[in-house]
Amino acid sequence: MIQTQPISGTQNSNVIEGTEYKISSVVTGGQVLSITADPDAASLIFDIATTSDGEITITLPRELIDAKIGSEDDIFFVLAEGEEVSFSESKTSTHRYVTIPFVHGTEQIEIIGTSVVPEFPLAIIVLSISIISIIFIPQLTRLKLRI
Repeated sequence: MIQTQPISGTQNSNVIEGTEYKISSVVTGGQVLSITADPDAASLIFDIATTSDGEITITLPRELIDAKIGSEDDIFFVLAEGEEVSFSESKTSTHRYVTIPFVHGTEQIEIIGTSVVPEFPLAIIVLSISIISIIFIPQLTRLKLRI
């Protein structure tokens, strides 16, 4: 879990897997209480406290969370209280900016992408093992046949 201080229109530093990420948010009608990374769902979960209907604009570093199909950008899937909601987005090569409207009483907003940072170390390990297996297993079988 990424623990944060309640914020309203501030930048927040969060340390995930030993790397510091800056997630900025501007909230009208509430505040962000905490942010949780869920690597299994490739998502970030924002717990919020609302005071009225409002919106949250979040600056997401692409190295933290992104949505891609191959090398092309895909859209995020955004849920408020478990229901899909409309949102607007703009992007640069390093960040995605998501603006999500919410109604008073919303307690949780989830942004789902295709990747979120904590899964990368596992993916690298699996990829490394696969490559090593592809290279060395044929070599071992050739050695056994020669003996």
